[in-house]
Amino acid sequence: MDGTRKLCAVEFKDVRINSEAILGPLHKGWHALTRVLQRAQIGLCADCLGGAQRAMEIATEYAKIRHQFNQPIGAFQAIKHRCAQMFVEVESARSLLYWAAWAQDSGDDQEAAISASAAKAYCTEVYTQITNGAIQVLGGIGMTWENDIHLYLKRAKANESILGDPVYHRERVALLLTAGSKL
Repeated sequence: MDGTRKLCAVEFKDVRINSEAILGPLHKGWHALTRVLQRAQIGLCADCLGGAQRAMEIATEYAKIRHQFNQPIGAFQAIKHRCAQMFVEVESARSLLYWAAWAQDSGDDQEAAISASAAKAYCTEVYTQITNGAIQVLGGIGMTWENDIHLYLKRAKANESILGDPVYHRERVALLLTAGSKL
């Protein structure tokens, strides 16, 4: 789906290691792996935020230069509202991403887990919504090779499923909130 980056599956089949190669206590690596995955989610959210912001900029720039009925299309209420909504979504995603990044180093384990999953669910959906909206602002040119916005949409759709989709992360947040400190 996203031709701008290569994804693959790594399979460990018939791999044998000796006891000196094991990091930490045997069968106790899940906590460390969870922290690594949370940080990867935050990195992916940063990618989403940057892409969403650029998609918003492309749409608003186009709305200023594209004229219809002797005025820029950005003068029409529907386009203004769509661009304003994009701005609100970008800034709210930024705040959630900053909280999640802060919580990885400064929060407790539960806050770090909740914030990473909340950010992953929200930022990936916002990226998709903004790229969809940008394509609507650009109209037919948004799906041509003359404009890159369709590439942003493909990246947004791919990012939604990487490291768990938004439904998984919302369920994880609900579980963490109801389970208390039990991760």
